[in-house]
Amino acid sequence: MDGAVHPTLLESLSAWVLVVAFALSLAYELWRATAKAGASRHDSVGAFVRELWLFVVAALLTLEVSGFALA
Repeated sequence: MDGAVHPTLLESLSAWVLVVAFALSLAYELWRATAKAGASRHDSVGAFVRELWLFVVAALLTLEVSGFALA
């Protein structure tokens, strides 16, 4: 045994659920910014771009929690 810690099935499934939830959230927000543009002040490409940093932080956290090596 090389001493590496392997994730359990529950940990692996949880990580994939986080990745899928993040992808769906990003897709929904992009759809809302384009298809529903103008419905509210939050539904615009400009608002999406202004809040894109939140998705970057969420992506980094999702990758970290999911067990992907960032560095």
